[in-house]
Amino acid sequence: MRLIFLYSSRGARNHTKWDPSLEAKSSIAIQYSSDGYPYVADRLIENNVIDEVLTFVEVGRLHGHIKISDKHTVYAIPNIKCIYEYIKPNDVIFVRGCWKHWAEPLSKLCKKHWMIYYGAGTPRSNWAYWHVVMHDFIDKPIKGKRHPRVPFIKPIHPKVFYPIKNTEKEYDVLLNSCFHIYDKKGQYKFINAAVEYQKLFSKNLKIALPGGSYRNTYTSKMPDVIKNNNLDVYRPGTLSRQDLNILINKCKIYVHIGFCEQNARSALEAMKCNLPLYIANPKLWPTHVCNNRNIVNICKNANDYTQIAKDIHKMLVDIDSGLYQGASKYFDNTNSPEFTVKQFTQLLEIMKKYDIPDQNLLIGELVI
Repeated sequence: MRLIFLYSSRGARNHTKWDPSLEAKSSIAIQYSSDGYPYVADRLIENNVIDEVLTFVEVGRLHGHIKISDKHTVYAIPNIKCIYEYIKPNDVIFVRGCWKHWAEPLSKLCKKHWMIYYGAGTPRSNWAYWHVVMHDFIDKPIKGKRHPRVPFIKPIHPKVFYPIKNTEKEYDVLLNSCFHIYDKKGQYKFINAAVEYQKLFSKNLKIALPGGSYRNTYTSKMPDVIKNNNLDVYRPGTLSRQDLNILINKCKIYVHIGFCEQNARSALEAMKCNLPLYIANPKLWPTHVCNNRNIVNICKNANDYTQIAKDIHKMLVDIDSGLYQGASKYFDNTNSPEFTVKQFTQLLEIMKKYDIPDQNLLIGELVI
């Protein structure tokens, strides 16, 4: 059995002309290798659950392939239909996120191949093509309205993100470490809170703000707010995950007070690196992320900048007093990618038994 992993789409073309023998230079194909998914995939290969993994990213240019290992390759393709020539009988297809133009090929493939879906922020969980849906916010399998749903732990690569011993803490706050900065992620809200912090405590927070800006209504104003108030904000731009790990370890607190981005990967990365979290909107997080008050503080109102400033000040004082310890250990106990390996193993071992995919057969095997 092989796993066909449809990872992402960014700038798809309306043709299938490409040279798979070339080395892929696409940034998203390169970024994939440091994601948590290749760690899970390689563990499944090591455990003899699957024989091989082919991952596909749909991109506008710089097509080709990257070898993750002898049995694991990522292909940067111009169009989703390029996968047809790679599909073999008994392949299982895992779809992370989904785009409307994927509907036609998926509608054909689902008749002969088991399909596992994880939304990753895309609203396609009710599409008819899935045989099972993985979901961040449940802790046991459920029948679901249209498809069976099973728990899913979003994987973080433990060889990329980890605590670095004896690292000096240069920054008070890591502000939502991610590739993009825009309104829905709420970075601008905390910058406004930093202005209030300056007024209340007569000093600046030292803030690390990685990522590239998008032109959004409030985000576009951030540089002026920073400049006009002489805020201490380090903006390194978009970092590789390896460099991001180093930066995370130099910070004291991770902050995310945005109003979208379900189960943000950046928070899990920070937790793995032993940072306590300050987050808003508990409904956007699995309960295991936001229910441990020893490592997580909940922002009750992301628009109350004065209260946010007070919350952060108290957290910094508490951290200096020895509180908010154990985030990395808690991560390992609740969000380890080894849990994800077990979740995939359960599904794949069931799917091996049946040549024709049928979600009713899967429901019969799962404990629901």
